[in-house]
Amino acid sequence: AAIQRNLQEIDLHDLFNELPESEPAVEPQAKRKAVATALAPEIEAVLAIASAGCGKTYMFTKVAPWRWATRPDFWPDFDLVIFGELRYPEVRQVTTIKGLLDLELHNILAISDQEAICKFVMEHPERVCIIFDGLDETSLTHCSRFVTNIIQGSELPGVHLIVTSRPCADAFTLSDP
Repeated sequence: AAIQRNLQEIDLHDLFNELPESEPAVEPQAKRKAVATALAPEIEAVLAIASAGCGKTYMFTKVAPWRWATRPDFWPDFDLVIFGELRYPEVRQVTTIKGLLDLELHNILAISDQEAICKFVMEHPERVCIIFDGLDETSLTHCSRFVTNIIQGSELPGVHLIVTSRPCADAFTLSDP
């Protein structure tokens, strides 16, 4: 079955169109603009495509979470941002939201706090943004049903999603076998 979620595909290079074409590196100002644009409240899912080394991982691991945590006007619709790198098997094979949070928060929060966050995610998915980085480094056939279902939109309906990839991850990668 093809992907069920209506992914808005963006080429990050298009978002950085104010940069000269000869400039391979993405400037921090352009990264901030792209991150803010990537998930407007009306956009539920984004597939962010850009070439290797342009700053996708940096943008969504450093710039976006830091700005979200320190600027109330940046992604104000989200109470929680969860990040997972699909290049790591433990992320690809997670089977529950608790498992995903355990990978992110295992050294930060007490177990009771993690349970409260899991409950919040289940009750208010529209207030949560999940970022999966590196779709091109795997395929959905190597991901757990839980991760695949989040990407396809049947798990945690209403959750906002950003998936990053190099251009080689095409619609076939996003399809169920």
